[in-house]
Amino acid sequence: MRMDILSNKSSSRSSKIGIRPSTMLKQILFLAAFCVLLFTIGFRFSDIKLHQGTIKNEVGSLQHNASDDLIGTIPFDQLPDYAKNTIVYILKHHEPMENYEGGRIFKNRERILPQFDADQLAIEYKEWDVHPHIQGKNRGTERLITSNNKTVYWTNDHYKTFKKVLGYDR
Repeated sequence: MRMDILSNKSSSRSSKIGIRPSTMLKQILFLAAFCVLLFTIGFRFSDIKLHQGTIKNEVGSLQHNASDDLIGTIPFDQLPDYAKNTIVYILKHHEPMENYEGGRIFKNRERILPQFDADQLAIEYKEWDVHPHIQGKNRGTERLITSNNKTVYWTNDHYKTFKKVLGYDR
């Protein structure tokens, strides 16, 4: 008899709420499974970021920078003349030449270029065109990237790879 009273109370309470206990349990289990899924996806995204940028060992110390393979070097005198002229101008004037695009923030989304200097300070980058802008014409793939730590990079494939420019007068 006592069991009947408890079961009646339970069923009458759930009918007032509008949710049967079995349905509520299913919703709780679904929510828990969803949280586990989000947690797992979060780890997957962090794995992707590690693959693109810095690969770390189990204790988190720096082991290898995956982008090292995408950054080479090029001596200043081996750059095309138009790129050399652009470097000289922007280092002297800190603005683009007339009819050129440049000076905008380069966000380094691919994380190929270093993110921090030797003192662990964030490096800020700016992008510069090496050809004058002609209305209605594609700007091409060649760019210069300058940083707040006085480094200049050259890309001729629109940010897929970079070459650190060596031997220019800062």
